[in-house]
Amino acid sequence: LEEIGINWGEKRVTTPWDERFQTLLDYKRRFRNVNVPWQWKENVALAQWVNSQRKKYKDLLEGKRNNLSEEQINRLNSIGFKWNTGGKGRYSEDNTHDDQNNEEGTGEGAYTLRPDAQNSSTLPPFAASAPMLAP
Repeated sequence: LEEIGINWGEKRVTTPWDERFQTLLDYKRRFRNVNVPWQWKENVALAQWVNSQRKKYKDLLEGKRNNLSEEQINRLNSIGFKWNTGGKGRYSEDNTHDDQNNEEGTGEGAYTLRPDAQNSSTLPPFAASAPMLAP
């Protein structure tokens, strides 16, 4: 098809996970939390990446496969990453930049453990004890 002039456009360049994680650490140093606003205009790419991590995690808990690894989950947990925005659907610019998390972070999100989740055979082994969204 290229021979007849079809232009597929430019290949989309993705930023490696570790680079985005480093940007999130920079955000934490600046704001003392990792509650990046849903549509943060200052760094839209970081906001989208954070939302993507939450979506991938939720998908894993629902038994869907993706490329979010156990190591990545553990790294996010270690800095106090919240896998759920507290039922609000998103953080607002108004309540995100105050010091809502302690400096170290607990890794605890707003998910509640589903009673049947511990015995679910559809979950990856590392997700069995992870925070789960109750139905």
